[in-house]
Amino acid sequence: MTSKSGNLPKCIQFYPSINEPPSSLHTKKLWLLAFLLVIISGAFMLLQFSQLTSLRQELLISNQHRDYMERSQATLLQQLHEREQSLDQYRQTHERMTRVNKDMTESMSKLRNDYLASAKEIERLRAVERRARSNSSDGGWD
Repeated sequence: MTSKSGNLPKCIQFYPSINEPPSSLHTKKLWLLAFLLVIISGAFMLLQFSQLTSLRQELLISNQHRDYMERSQATLLQQLHEREQSLDQYRQTHERMTRVNKDMTESMSKLRNDYLASAKEIERLRAVERRARSNSSDGGWD
């Protein structure tokens, strides 16, 4: 491909020369096919690598979401537990207050009944006392 004087050629030929043997042409075709196969394989591997990287990113994001959801679930369960305890305490307090209210109502009813009975007894005794005074002033009890 170099000239007789040792200089570089003025143009590069991409088609086979008439002087080249046919086996050399066949070898060039095989090298060209091998080169194309390497390029196609490289492109395919690059595509696979890109898809693998994308899947790793999605997996990482999914794991982060799962971790966040698990932490949120734990927090919600803790809050639920605390609120259940608070509700139980409220129920116990309500039951105690209901019992106290019932006892107080019974005590008040008893006091009211005792007061009414005492008031009736006082009225009866006042009536007896008035009769006794009126009888003693009339001279009826000597």
